Amino acid sequence: MKSIEQLRAMGLCPGCNHTPCVCDKEETPEEVMRREQMERFQEELETRPERIKGLDKLAADLFPNNPELHEQITQSYAVPQFDDYHREGMYMDTHLQLALDQIDLAFEEGLNPDLTGELREIVERTIGVGLDEEERLRRKEILQRFILTHDISKKDCLSLRHKSERSVIPERYYDGVDPNKIAAERPGLAAIKDSLKRSIKAVGDAVLVKPYVEYTWEEWNNMLPEDLKENPDPAKLYTFIKNHAYNTIGYIQQGLRRYHGAEGEKRLKELGVDDERLLLLVGRHEAGFTFDQVSARVFERNLSIIPESDLDWILTASYFDQMGSLQADGSSDYSKLQNILDSRHNYNLLAKLEEDFFARYQDKFESGAYKKATLTDLLNKYWSLPRRIDSATEIKSTIKKKFGIFEFDLEAAPAVIEGLMDIKGKPISEQEKKRLLELMEAGDYKTLAAEFGRVLGGNMRHVRALQKK
Repeated sequence: MKSIEQLRAMGLCPGCNHTPCVCDKEETPEEVMRREQMERFQEELETRPERIKGLDKLAADLFPNNPELHEQITQSYAVPQFDDYHREGMYMDTHLQLALDQIDLAFEEGLNPDLTGELREIVERTIGVGLDEEERLRRKEILQRFILTHDISKKDCLSLRHKSERSVIPERYYDGVDPNKIAAERPGLAAIKDSLKRSIKAVGDAVLVKPYVEYTWEEWNNMLPEDLKENPDPAKLYTFIKNHAYNTIGYIQQGLRRYHGAEGEKRLKELGVDDERLLLLVGRHEAGFTFDQVSARVFERNLSIIPESDLDWILTASYFDQMGSLQADGSSDYSKLQNILDSRHNYNLLAKLEEDFFARYQDKFESGAYKKATLTDLLNKYWSLPRRIDSATEIKSTIKKKFGIFEFDLEAAPAVIEGLMDIKGKPISEQEKKRLLELMEAGDYKTLAAEFGRVLGGNMRHVRALQKK
């Protein structure tokens, strides 16, 4: 519960938790929320005819001579929305219009100032900031076509979940094991406790919460009251959903392995659309939802084969899609797109690191001195690391320590080697100089120390001084 100071800092009245204050209107906070909700429903209803008219005109302009596609776009306006990520309206036409409005703003006035960093650079580059008007118009129309069609198969992938009481599973329930007892008796096995907790949570999510029920578009419409079928009404739809105790509407049918992006791409092909870029954007626009956290491994599996320029288009299209989706506080959440960028960064860094390492020390792997499996195991934790890796320095240091590899300043090395004395104060032989340089070039300090430690004695400090940090 927020303190009076916190409420005031947020601009909320401590009495009614609202701004402006409604205490003198004798409305409870719940009554205020309900009234404002009904006002939003009424506004959505009143503006819907004009919104539909505008969407239809844009669809006709951008997809001429394709009435079947136009019909599919029109049907998508009536797809219901009811979750934490689509508070812009009860019907999908509000989502499409808001996303199109964001595209207009970006091209006419510039991007939202909240968008920063690498993602902003990508979106600016993709929408053609600084290019001529003709090229910018072409790019804008690509994004408009995407918005009109990207959710065309949501109606074919409807899944609704009922509210459900969630029971609590005791930790000891999982295979009869008490993870707290394990952690207490064997502190070194704390990781097992965490793993068990995650497993228990997964079991609870899967078993104790009612699963989504999957519907065809026809089944959904058959459920609706007759007046709601013929006259879409946000308030009546909200009441219908609440009366049926639904708490989420989704657009993935796990049982049939149907995802509305991939299904949309298929549907567009069936309707004669052959624009490869549009098909790519529609088919891949759900990519962000697979990146709840940073993961180079997930990027490798899902996106690494996509050319960088195409990925930039996917990120840009997904950004405008997310800008057309509002949360309860009225904001848009596109944080998963940054997770994609951080995952791509980690993937590129790790892929190059592995390639360089294997290439540089190929002879060691072929001789069996090093084992690829060992390096793979070592790097696996970085491939799944849920944060952006700042640089390869930390990883290189770990690899070098594991395999006994050191890098030397090969420019300075010949002069230092030339003046090296052995433990008796005599210059080392030409053969020893050549061998020493070979080992430095190979970065094999382990062998170097074994062969020359006793030969050079204290003079090994000159060799160590050549090591790169």
